Amino acid sequence: MKFKSPIPVSVLVGFLGAGKTSLLNHLLSANHGRKIAVIVNEFGAVNIDSRLIRHTTEKVIQMSNGCICCTLREDLLTELKNLSRMPDLEYILIESTGIAEPMPVAQTFYMEDLEERVRLDSIISVVDAANFWQIFNGDGQRPDADGSPVTEPLAPLLVNQLEFTNIVLINKTDLAEPDDISNLDAFIQQLNPDARSHHTQ
Repeated sequence: MKFKSPIPVSVLVGFLGAGKTSLLNHLLSANHGRKIAVIVNEFGAVNIDSRLIRHTTEKVIQMSNGCICCTLREDLLTELKNLSRMPDLEYILIESTGIAEPMPVAQTFYMEDLEERVRLDSIISVVDAANFWQIFNGDGQRPDADGSPVTEPLAPLLVNQLEFTNIVLINKTDLAEPDDISNLDAFIQQLNPDARSHHTQ
């Protein structure tokens, strides 16, 4: 079966509270005129403005600006295949959980015939400039193979999210100390010199 040109996809990663939901809301409410699909883990976390919603089901929200927002209710591979069949869809954005590593998500794009349908355009890491070093030096809970919570250092996860990315949004720069921002810029440059960084608020 012949598909149209593969639809570009971006994967959005970042630790809890970094600003992924604010970025999604900005994209979903902006009057950009492009047909964008956003895959989220749950609608509740995104808190979409009801005045922008044209049609909603328990699985899909259609926006007045052409965007759609759908929950990740099945395997990511299946969701991407389903979206690739939508006519006129121009872009897909996937919001991963705050404790997700980008590599397993990226590997999905090379399974089955997905390369003919969609292409991984970018991995975007959102970083909380105001709290990065506090989080970096702390511990967090992640599920183990059996789903039981395990406490472990957060530094390896944050490094992973920065190493396997090509765009870094250093967010909350208005709330961060200038030294913290400078140290963060240098740290990201050392970890991933090819990544493009942008300061955001």
